[in-house]
Amino acid sequence: MDSFQSDTIFLQGEFLSSEQKILICSSMKTLRDENKLKVLKFWGRISGIVNDYYLLQGFTSDCFRNVKYFYRVEPEALRLLDDCTSLFTGIPSHVFTFMSPLDQQEVRLKEEDRLTAAVVVINNEMSIIPRSAFLIGSYNQTMKNKMFKGLPFDKSADQNSYVHFEDLRGSKVMFPLLDSTNTIETDFPPAWKLQHEQEGQVAVVRSQLWPGLTFHHQVDSPVYGWTYFGDGRRNWDICYMI
Repeated sequence: MDSFQSDTIFLQGEFLSSEQKILICSSMKTLRDENKLKVLKFWGRISGIVNDYYLLQGFTSDCFRNVKYFYRVEPEALRLLDDCTSLFTGIPSHVFTFMSPLDQQEVRLKEEDRLTAAVVVINNEMSIIPRSAFLIGSYNQTMKNKMFKGLPFDKSADQNSYVHFEDLRGSKVMFPLLDSTNTIETDFPPAWKLQHEQEGQVAVVRSQLWPGLTFHHQVDSPVYGWTYFGDGRRNWDICYMI
C-alpha cells in the first residue's frame, strides 16, 4: 500500500492498524506475483456485522482487457443486489433470504456472490478519473497518460473535470484521451460532493450514491485515486437529498 493510499484513507476518517497494513501488503505482493499484475491497489473495505472484507483490485497492461476477478460474478447476484438491503455479515457462506419486490417470491442470495456483485457494480458506476488522465493507445489498449501532470486548482474545483472511467475501446472517438465519457457533473440525480482539503492541496470528491466512496486528487500533480469504506449498500434516499 503506497503512502498516497494511506493518506486518502486518513482523509476519509478511516484507520488501518499496523497489523492490517502488513497483512494487506503481504497479500498484495503474493497476488501481484501469482497473477502477473502490473498494478495492484487497495480497493477498500466493506463492513460486516461479524467481520469486514478487505478488498484488492489489480490490472494488467490494459485496465479493461483481461480483467480478473478472484470470484465468479453471478448474473443473478447482480440482478438481486439492490433487492437485498440487509447488512453484510462478514461470513462468506451466509445466505440471505428475502422477498423479491417484483413477484413477491422468496429468493436466496449467498453473501459471497452478493459481495462480488457489489464490487463490480461500484466499479462500473463510481470509478472516476481526472480529465486526460488516461488514453487509448495505438494497440487499442486503455492506459495511463504519461503526459498528465494534474489539474490546476481552478479546474480541480469543477465537477466537469472528472469523468467516468469507461471502456471506449472500439468506439469512434475523435481523440485518444478518455475525455469523451460522461462527467460527474452530468450524473442524475446529482451524486457527488466536491471540496478542497489540506489547505487546498487536495481535491476530494465524495459519492452520495454509494456513501463511503471517496476520490482524491493532489492538485497540480499526476497523483489521484479512490477507495471505498462503506457497508456495500446503495443510498436509495439520494433523491430526497437534492
